[in-house]
Amino acid sequence: MARQTFSCATIAGIFAVAATLVTADGAVTGVPTRAALGGNDIIDWAVLGVAPHTHPPDPFLIGTSGGIGVTVSEASLSTFFLRVQGAPWGGAAGAWGGDFADGAVLIGNASDNWPGAITLDFDTPVWAVGTQINVFDFNPFDVVMHVYDSGGGSLGSVTFAGLQMTPGGNNTAPFIGILSDTVKIGHVVIDAGNEAMNINEVDLVVDPPAGCPGDANTDGVVDVNDISYVLFRLGGPAPDGDANGDGVIDVNDISYVLFRLGNGCATAAVRVVHQ
Repeated sequence: MARQTFSCATIAGIFAVAATLVTADGAVTGVPTRAALGGNDIIDWAVLGVAPHTHPPDPFLIGTSGGIGVTVSEASLSTFFLRVQGAPWGGAAGAWGGDFADGAVLIGNASDNWPGAITLDFDTPVWAVGTQINVFDFNPFDVVMHVYDSGGGSLGSVTFAGLQMTPGGNNTAPFIGILSDTVKIGHVVIDAGNEAMNINEVDLVVDPPAGCPGDANTDGVVDVNDISYVLFRLGGPAPDGDANGDGVIDVNDISYVLFRLGNGCATAAVRVVHQ
């Protein structure tokens, strides 16, 4: 059986991602990759059905692929702006020259003169939320994600510091994600401070995965043995070693296990990770 091979630098890079997580306040975890979040539902801004360079109302309602209703609003004097990744500033109307994947549909502030936090309110609470983000310049920036239960009670926040866009990058936009390990998330506020922002599709975890997330070897705990279990099966056939259930055994499975280290299998909760 042919197996995929990865360099030590590649594996080390996965652990370096974990080390860059900044402070988590409350019973929440910050996650900086889409694969590690393990989403099973999505908000796709393309379903708004409007052309780039148009302004959706504030607030507006959008449905996820799984049927959850989401009310989207912003805290600024501006309004929303729909953009598409694929051309530099000054190009076609509604184009964005950041580092999302080419063709990605984005929602964001209409102007960098009127920055404001973006809030997502879910009619059905979720366990995790994550998206990629750009701001209006290439300088380092910070983002805070605040999450609340369906009654408005704070569940905590995660700060991602020193994020930066990559000029000319394709799908290298920083990912910001947050998971609650106690109570489902009723709404999330994405705050880039004084920076206007764009975000692409939003991944959600609407229910914990069946079984024990991250327990690749099914021994009842998520630990370094699960990382070893996946490592020795890289490139092999799923499902044995396919920790995130995407049908492929690769470095994303190692990342998925890594952010769930320490879990006991009596609960699907994800532990808090501090820098």
